[in-house]
Amino acid sequence: MNLKTKALGLVAALGLSLSAILPASADIQSDTETVTVGLTETGTFAVAITNANLGPASTSATTPGSTSVGSLYIDYTDTKSYRGGFDTRLYADNFTSTLAIPYSSGPQYYGIPASNLEITRVYDAKQGRWSSQGPRIGDIGPTSNGDDNNHSGAPYASGSTDTTHGRYHNWTGVSNNTLESTTPPLVGFGFQGPGTAGSAIATGSFQRIELKLNVPSGQPATTYTTTLHVDVAFGWAV
Repeated sequence: MNLKTKALGLVAALGLSLSAILPASADIQSDTETVTVGLTETGTFAVAITNANLGPASTSATTPGSTSVGSLYIDYTDTKSYRGGFDTRLYADNFTSTLAIPYSSGPQYYGIPASNLEITRVYDAKQGRWSSQGPRIGDIGPTSNGDDNNHSGAPYASGSTDTTHGRYHNWTGVSNNTLESTTPPLVGFGFQGPGTAGSAIATGSFQRIELKLNVPSGQPATTYTTTLHVDVAFGWAV
């Protein structure tokens, strides 16, 4: 009798213990709350022409047409966390001088048309980081002929690598390689995405472009000056 009482007491104690740790479903309540965080953009985007130059050329009354060669860099400050896709176009004003044309009214001055200034080679952009290293970013690329070829540079020719500046497209003979402002050539483009600034180039990217000025025959010897323009237009997406 005593043993039976103890057994019943043990069963009762276990039941009490189990009921204490099992939740009472009828007493559960729940709620949700949305939390947002706003991130402020501190990165910037800007474009600039740097290190533009043209070498000397000789002339005389009997000199046939000659050439002056040079180059420039397009620098992209590209530190934004995210930016749109863009197109980059390059063009120039007509070359002017302060040498007056004899017997001209006004007076008028000797010059060289901007259509005589040609792009001969466009290099791939050097970037601080690029998509092949990890997540997709807004890579910057060159064009192969001055036109929008679906924002994709044509395949590089065999051996088209400069050990200093990287891969390039030769623009000799392409249809849209002169820098008059009526049809400014498309020299590069950027995909939408995070900026290209990274450990290799902290500020973003730069692109080398090589130039040639066709000097007319018998062009008078003096200093000729032009203004180069670079335009970046946002608005296309992939």
